[in-house]
Amino acid sequence: MDFEYDVAIVGGGPAGLAAALAAKRESPSASVIILERGRKLGGILRQCIHNGFGLHWFGEELTGPEYAARFVDDLAKTDVKVWTDAMVLSVSPDRTLTCTSPAHGLRKIKAGAVVLAMGCRERTRGALAIPGTRPAGVFTAGTAQWLTNIEGLLPGKEIVILGSGDIGLIMARRMTWEGAKVKLVAEIMPRSGGLNRNIVQCLRDNDIPLKLNHTITAIHGRERVTGVTVAEVDPATRRPIPGTSFEVPCDTVLLSVGLIPENELSLACGIKINPTTSGPVVDETLQTSVPGIFACGNVLHVHGLVDDVSDEASKAGAAAVRFATRTTANPAPLPSHRAPGASGNATPQRPSAVATDKADRHVDTTLTCIVCPRGCTISVKGEIGNLAITGNGCPRGLKYAEQEVTCPRRFVTSTVRLVGSDEAKLLPVRSAVEVPKASIPECLDAIRKAEVRVPVKIGDVIIDDLAGTGIALVAAADAPAPLEGQRLRTAVLLGKGEFLVTSPYGERIHPLDGTRKFHAGVDGVLYAGGQMLETGICACADGTIVEAVADDTGPAGVHVAIDHGDGLVTKYFHLEPGTLRVCVGDKVAKGQLLGWMGTSGRSTGEHLHFQVEVSGHPVDPLPYLVDG
Repeated sequence: MDFEYDVAIVGGGPAGLAAALAAKRESPSASVIILERGRKLGGILRQCIHNGFGLHWFGEELTGPEYAARFVDDLAKTDVKVWTDAMVLSVSPDRTLTCTSPAHGLRKIKAGAVVLAMGCRERTRGALAIPGTRPAGVFTAGTAQWLTNIEGLLPGKEIVILGSGDIGLIMARRMTWEGAKVKLVAEIMPRSGGLNRNIVQCLRDNDIPLKLNHTITAIHGRERVTGVTVAEVDPATRRPIPGTSFEVPCDTVLLSVGLIPENELSLACGIKINPTTSGPVVDETLQTSVPGIFACGNVLHVHGLVDDVSDEASKAGAAAVRFATRTTANPAPLPSHRAPGASGNATPQRPSAVATDKADRHVDTTLTCIVCPRGCTISVKGEIGNLAITGNGCPRGLKYAEQEVTCPRRFVTSTVRLVGSDEAKLLPVRSAVEVPKASIPECLDAIRKAEVRVPVKIGDVIIDDLAGTGIALVAAADAPAPLEGQRLRTAVLLGKGEFLVTSPYGERIHPLDGTRKFHAGVDGVLYAGGQMLETGICACADGTIVEAVADDTGPAGVHVAIDHGDGLVTKYFHLEPGTLRVCVGDKVAKGQLLGWMGTSGRSTGEHLHFQVEVSGHPVDPLPYLVDG
């Protein structure tokens, strides 16, 4: 077995992050690993730049990247091991996981307990059997969200959306705010599948028609979508009613027609699946039918709120570590991150007097509250300045109703172009507070013209005064400066200069053959006063020389490897021929000279390739490279 951990968590999205943190709170000494197939933790939240997350868990309204960042920051304070770009191929009933990644290759991990947190996937056109041709321009709503919010690509200009789930409603607003025309949202059911708050702030705010009891019966176009046929359906049979169809010209169709728990691993492991939820059958501890394997989040059943995913995953993580360590429940309850008063209990309905500088006018209207997912129906009657407001479930609803009939306001969320990053093209941003609804078009125009240079931290001000509203536009995610080009203090080099990184650890385009390959170390040179210096290469820590190769014909050229104990080995490649100062078996101290920087082996120029391996597997060398 390559590795052993008390708890292995499959998936590094909101469920996996919450499960890992709960496992460490329950048993601080337990070993925990997260296996995430993406390049970064956070899962789907990375592309969900809209607000509405965290109302129950943190007691404040956050965007998806902000919600994920709080968990990632907490995780960084623990010793939880994280493998990204790691695809889990199988989970066996004895809790052996087979996974592969560029950094670690094909590996087997034995776990005392496993938490399945793979999330869910979208239904595609193939699952709907919509007649018509197969042109370009048909996307799932989540794919369109990724293209728009991560890649900076607009899927189309004239759009029809099938399905009124929350992601479909949110993408209707997002497409509109990016300058596209959303012709309509068609929903086969007699009611929307999304939250009332999203119907209000995504469709009604942007004058987007919602056609209930309607569906797309054909998609037209050869190379690209040119239009769709929409028809009314019989609510009893959900079949199109003859004579009700009409054509809608468009170049793009977005599908928001449901989510399916991602359970291929579960099925292959022999876990029993609930036919109603399409997720595993679990007991009160969220343990599946296979002992020691737990499930949580959208892999278990599709949740409406990420706050509920975090809550459920925390229970699964705590139960998993108890199973792995064979302990009973912690007598002290797990710390709850749910905000005080966020349980959703309604407060008594009550009238309210409102002071306003607007001229008195009579109001008699019904509103759908958008401050939380409950979407209370609020009645507002009376004269401005003396309104009777009832139906609100909390004081925030009262404030919303007062504001909505005098000066409605909304949060603005979008992206700005990111300059100088080697990872991301766009930076999620949001207004610091709500802006007047009437000012949203001007705000969006200002955002489209903006760009920001890395590094950026969450909360940094991008625009001081957004479109004359007096409200700041702030960053909703971190954007670190690229490692390439950074200058670092290091004990590896002999001299008073700094180590200038020329090629970081991880995936890169190889400078010699132009192919994408995994770079197992970090390359750099010594600089001082703007000049590259000749310099000696030193041991970064005490250890024993296990390789000292003077031959410069191999890919690594003249190189040295040092065993520091506990499975930690550092390697130093491309040294200058004839300068090697050590032999195999020598004991070296931190800072001891090994040889001189050169360009031996397969190299494009003079530099040091510094590599760190733990138990035979390469890891990010930066923590070992930086001195102090």
